[in-house]
Amino acid sequence: MKTLYMTMTACLILATFALGSCNVVGNIPGNIAGQLMNEGGQGQGFIAVQLIDAETGTLVTSENADDKGNFMFKSVEPGRYIIKTVPVGGGELRNDCGEFNLSPGKTMTKNIIIYRD
Repeated sequence: MKTLYMTMTACLILATFALGSCNVVGNIPGNIAGQLMNEGGQGQGFIAVQLIDAETGTLVTSENADDKGNFMFKSVEPGRYIIKTVPVGGGELRNDCGEFNLSPGKTMTKNIIIYRD
């Protein structure tokens, strides 16, 4: 009986660690990097890049692209996102970045075309 109890306890402990580690692995932050470009493929700098949670529509973070249009969001939780582009002075620039999923622990590259209407 004591052996059965010890075996069941060991199984319960192992199952707890196994399930717990799956949950932790599923939440490893990733990165989103990319470049803003015009329709001719040239980098478009000094534009604010906003990372929006696709489910709630809330702003997660924002940063300015460098002079060549490069940007990077670091340590982003896995999930569904949209990227909005905002010129200096406000408003919004239309872009070709649709909704996308960031997988746990991955770095995703999003090269985005900006349309100037």
